[in-house]
Amino acid sequence: MALIKSVLVCAVLLICCGGCLVVGNCDTGAPASAVVYGERPVPAGKSLVYIYREPHTAGSVNVFRIFANGKEITRVGNGGYYDYTVDPSHIDFTWLVIQDGLAYVISNPLTNSGGPFALCSLDAEAGNVYYLRFELGPPQMRQVFKEDAVKAMTGMHRFADIESASN
Repeated sequence: MALIKSVLVCAVLLICCGGCLVVGNCDTGAPASAVVYGERPVPAGKSLVYIYREPHTAGSVNVFRIFANGKEITRVGNGGYYDYTVDPSHIDFTWLVIQDGLAYVISNPLTNSGGPFALCSLDAEAGNVYYLRFELGPPQMRQVFKEDAVKAMTGMHRFADIESASN
């Protein structure tokens, strides 16, 4: 009976900690570059959208596929940012969880039944910069003030592009 109780406690800790016990250092496997956050100018006639996720223990093992108007643009792991240059337009951001690894099987048994799922919409205007914070519980993105975003992204590494995601 004590063995069953110990196994159950370990399983609950694994789920609550987002799988950190399985992956050790909580590296999510999201493709990242050596580029560290630094604000850049908006290209002429374009909009610039920063998407970032602050590092947290809960849900840290999850890697989210991020789509803009149905096209995958990046994968967001635990702690990092992505700068997305886009033509001025209406953008619908959606997501899916990457379904691989033991931690996914244990901590996300009901995720991805259907999808991709809505995150947020944005009407991007030429010359503007937007800051979107990716959050869990359930996954969503919210527009935030520049000062809050810059403070959070300072020192973060950039998530990699999926093929040629920028317009």
